[in-house]
Amino acid sequence: MISEFSVKPKAQNKNAYYYMYAFLLGAIVTLVIYFLIDRYKGLVGLGTIAFITAAVFIYTKYIAAQYIYDITFDSSENPVFVVRQQTGKKDTTLACIYLSGITSVVMLDKTERKKHTTPGGMIKYVYTPTISPDTVCLITYYSRYEKSEIYIEANTDFATLLMNYALEARAKEEEEKETEEY
Repeated sequence: MISEFSVKPKAQNKNAYYYMYAFLLGAIVTLVIYFLIDRYKGLVGLGTIAFITAAVFIYTKYIAAQYIYDITFDSSENPVFVVRQQTGKKDTTLACIYLSGITSVVMLDKTERKKHTTPGGMIKYVYTPTISPDTVCLITYYSRYEKSEIYIEANTDFATLLMNYALEARAKEEEEKETEEY
């Protein structure tokens, strides 16, 4: 029986802070250089903007944001997997997929993830709170309109639970189709 479940992973490392501070330091250095030189001010100014943009991106994606993975039901009582991003008081739904469309849930370590290539025609979504996690959970999803791979940061227990729920939802959907045909 599918029941509602929620996981809120925490970032596993401090790399995001190091990257953000390095980009801010780069922005400060290029800004000082901008005021000291007369030639190439435009390029140095663009470098400053690029460093600031990178620092803001790292902050908003990996430091300020928290991801929440939910297994719940939609308004039609169909089981769905939802990925939400919480930034301060703002809660944004990033993905909402039917469990019956999940074809596989696989745990990958860093080396397997680097070797893995997303097949052509598939969309890749990465919803991990850590920049480069040690292990990720790869969810392959097929629907009528989309083929996608979703990377989340979860443990093997959650991955197993998600796959079992997906198999149960798929069996229930096939059973309902059979009863409609008769």
